[in-house]
Amino acid sequence: MTTVLLDIGNVIVNVDFLHFCSRVARSGSHVQCVHDRFCTGEVKDAFDRGQVSSESFLQYLIDDDCTAELSTEEACLAWQSIFSLVDGAREGVRYLRERYAVWFMSDTDPLHARWLLDQYDLFQGAEGFLFSYRHGALKTESAAFTHALQATGCPPEQLLLIDDKSENGRVCSMSGVGFLDFRSWNDTIARLEQ
Repeated sequence: MTTVLLDIGNVIVNVDFLHFCSRVARSGSHVQCVHDRFCTGEVKDAFDRGQVSSESFLQYLIDDDCTAELSTEEACLAWQSIFSLVDGAREGVRYLRERYAVWFMSDTDPLHARWLLDQYDLFQGAEGFLFSYRHGALKTESAAFTHALQATGCPPEQLLLIDDKSENGRVCSMSGVGFLDFRSWNDTIARLEQ
């Protein structure tokens, strides 16, 4: 293995959608409604695939009957400010870069991607970024790994996906790409050193 495909959500950053929902919900009783409409399901998947523009997503959020009155800027900031670094992420990325080519691979939308790249310097110096909104496929779809193979120029046996979701691991394995299920940075480094 020469190249790592490194997930971002819950590997590099913790993702707190509840924080977003609480900030934009019309009331406490609307938090679950906001979560169901924007943080999971068809709308989120379409945004992550690049099928919905950032402007359309924010307008849909602003116009929704479960959300409070929001400006575009308020909606955008609430959507973006849901991240915090996972313990050990900086050291883990440093460890990987000393040994492998590192590509960040994430099912994400342009608002989250831009925020993450602006906020966290550990993304600097990456070999590349495989964001779902750019190529139109989530990691639960084989097309995402077809794209990863083309973008990296590596044969599948030279790639390893490190991700916290086992369903992504099943799909990447069907493409011949290795998989390491992320639990913590200490655990990940220990398993890579075996």
